[in-house]
Amino acid sequence: MKNVRELIKTLKNAENVDRLNALREDMAGLIPEIRVMFDFDQKSLFHQYDLWIHSLHVVCGLPRDIDDDMLYLGALLHDIGKPAMAAYSGKPCDHALHFKGHPVKSFEIVKNEILPKLKNDGFTGEELDRLLFYVEHHDDDLSITRKCVMKYVKMQNIAVFKRLLMLEISDAEAHVSKPIIVKRINTCRSLLDGFADELLKIERDKIS
Repeated sequence: MKNVRELIKTLKNAENVDRLNALREDMAGLIPEIRVMFDFDQKSLFHQYDLWIHSLHVVCGLPRDIDDDMLYLGALLHDIGKPAMAAYSGKPCDHALHFKGHPVKSFEIVKNEILPKLKNDGFTGEELDRLLFYVEHHDDDLSITRKCVMKYVKMQNIAVFKRLLMLEISDAEAHVSKPIIVKRINTCRSLLDGFADELLKIERDKIS
């Protein structure tokens, strides 16, 4: 891989996690910041993989034919802020790590440390805005309401919102299956399978 465009092409065409993991040093040569995810034990009942392998599962869980390179790069980078935010609750018998605020930290790392290099590689401002959007909102608690749909459509558009839903589904499916995770998947799938379009149409009809 000579540049980040080639890295993204590799992410989009990856057959499985093992193939991607074998290339992690090549990826780190292009984006050194990802090294903090390598072999990072998440110590969580919600995670069966270390942070790096989890991120690769999220990448591979996306559809292979989405015409948005930033979705795949966002999947790779979405949790890059977790190591910096890792903390124990301090409660007796709670030995799990918690990552409160990690989407914001991931956003900051991507914006301040990674984006300047991407700008030099010829990525457009529109592309980079989408990348930041995916990273910042990948863990948002969504609902099947007009208010929720309109919030995200106003930030981007309905197509980008649907890609965010794909990212949230892939991220959730790379977790251990628990009721709260299943609920998140079902909500995102419902929005993706038509509810988002229906709710947006209702809102637009209401305005007109």
